[in-house]
Amino acid sequence: MNPAEAGAAAPGEEADELIRFVRTTLGCGCPDEVVARIVIDCSEDGEPGLDVGGRLLVRVLSTSDPERLIETFADTVERLRAERDRRGFNRLRLVLAPPGSELVGERLGATFAGVAAADDRVHLHVAGADVLPAVLDPTG
Repeated sequence: MNPAEAGAAAPGEEADELIRFVRTTLGCGCPDEVVARIVIDCSEDGEPGLDVGGRLLVRVLSTSDPERLIETFADTVERLRAERDRRGFNRLRLVLAPPGSELVGERLGATFAGVAAADDRVHLHVAGADVLPAVLDPTG
């Protein structure tokens, strides 16, 4: 994500693609007026993501270095939960992005269950290359 994209409301076709991603891939049932206000942003550590109407925070985690992601995953979840709370969002959706996201997702399932067990406002998703919007691709 380039700096011009961060903090920008998604235009036209890109907005439609992001709405489909949020609704279909992530299963968000947010009302139309919420998904109509999607802003592209990044975490302080540079994970690309979305602010969906000030209610849903989406962060995309790259699986290009699976061992590092697995090693730091518990800390990453805690850091992004703190961001969710600090910024006043209702929910956090973490998205594992290709390559190899399915295999990494399997390995992280137990870790995620342990870290987020008491927090029903954080969810983990695995996104295949065919569903991740280009603007959210963490590999650039």
